[in-house]
Formats: sequence, structure tokens, C-alpha cells
Amino acid sequence: MTKPIIAVDIDEVLANIVDFVRLWANKETGSMLEAADYYTGDEFWNYYNTIWERHGLADRINFEMVLQQIAKDQSGITVIHGARSAIATLKKQYDLVFITSRPSYQEEETRRWLDEHIDASIPLYISFHPGVNDTARSKGEICAELGVSFLIDDNVGNCQSAIEYGVGAVLFGMYGWNEKAPSHLPRCVSWQEVEEYFDAERQRIS
Repeated sequence: MTKPIIAVDIDEVLANIVDFVRLWANKETGSMLEAADYYTGDEFWNYYNTIWERHGLADRINFEMVLQQIAKDQSGITVIHGARSAIATLKKQYDLVFITSRPSYQEEETRRWLDEHIDASIPLYISFHPGVNDTARSKGEICAELGVSFLIDDNVGNCQSAIEYGVGAVLFGMYGWNEKAPSHLPRCVSWQEVEEYFDAERQRIS
């Protein structure tokens, strides 16, 4: 019997990008911003630039510089707590795919990071990003084409895109950009909660 498919986002779902960016920005500018400075309610797609402008750093760094850094080397990016073991657990009952809106020129290094830190056997797909992948398909479109049953993502817009295509969505984490998400979106703030959610889902349909 074919397993249901779960699509999993990367940034702030598997990879701790915010902390990586914060430490990089501190090093580049000599600033000392704390994690709390990056927990704001700003718009998702321009999140970092908005924060840096607020703290007077916008004349020294920008998001394009971060993108280029990530394309060269992702060795400093840590794994979200519990992600690797949860992915291994989910694979027993579900097929998995990774879908990211990272730029296509980051694909090689992203694949390397996933192979080393998460799972080398799970396929990777690149989706729409308004600034760098504006001609790519949305996550909802990709999920529909692949027959995905659920998307796990920290971006409310991506979750809503999945729902528009008849795909279930689980909002991951509690971040500034998704803190005020619509109440109809199921939310899991940790990978332990993700495991519990899909264990209950499996029991519901069995």
C-alpha cells in the first residue's frame, strides 16, 4: 500500500537559519543583537532587512549578502532540535519530500547539508520565492503535482497555498512572522508535537 506523502520545509523547520543569520550579521557589523531582536511581527519575505533597518544596520548588510553566504557554505547552520530523529520516525509510516523556497543557486549546498544532517534519500524541490524564484511553482502546486497529503512549513502563506490545492498544512514553530496565524491552521511548535500530530493522524485514518 502506498504511503501518504509529507512535504517538509527547510528554513526554521529543519535548519536554524535565524540564529545563523543573526550571528553572521553580528560578525559582519560588530553589532550584538540578541535572539529577541529577531522575534518581531514583520512581514515574512523582507524580515531580515526590516530588522537591520530598525537597528541601523541596513547600510552595511542586506539579505542578498546572506543568500550568497548560504550558497557558499552552510556548515555553520545547526539543526532544529529533534528534527533528525522525527524525520526518521515519520519515514516509517510516510514518504517524505523536502520543498524549499531557497534560491536555485543554493541547491547544491542545501542538498549537501540535508545529506549530512537530516537524510540523503529524501528528494528536494525548489519552490516560489518573490525575490529570487519568482517564476517557480508555489508549494501548493508542487504538493499537488507530487500527490502530497501534508505540508509542514513555518510560513503561513505557504500553508495557505497548500490548502488551496487540497493539501493538509501544519504550521511549524512560533516565530515573529507566524505568531498571529489564522486559528484554523494546526500548529506544532516542536518536532515532538509534529510526531504526536502525525501519530494521531495515522491512527485516525487506520
